[in-house]
Amino acid sequence: MLLEIYPPGQYPLGIDPTTFQEIQANYSACIAEELAVVDKNGNGRVDPSENVNLYRTGEMFCNEELQGSMRHAGEMAASQTRIAALNAQQAAAEARISAITTSIINGARAEVGLN
Repeated sequence: MLLEIYPPGQYPLGIDPTTFQEIQANYSACIAEELAVVDKNGNGRVDPSENVNLYRTGEMFCNEELQGSMRHAGEMAASQTRIAALNAQQAAAEARISAITTSIINGARAEVGLN
């Protein structure tokens, strides 16, 4: 299974493609390890003569790890988005404060004839 990689600016939940690739690689490695345990004839498949229940137990672990990794990546991306928005709000507030301060100073100077 391959995770779909999205173009820049179109990542689901804001998750970067590099993170998707890492998650996919980890999942693939996990599945490969589980397959290696049961694949007695080395054909890369779980045949009827091999222990499918053992594989499914391992696969379930890999799937849980995948789901956890995706949840974590989504939460981290959402946090980064919120932080960026807060930083932008703070910069805008600081710019407004600076403009108001400059206006007050210039108004006071004008009142005493210092323009």
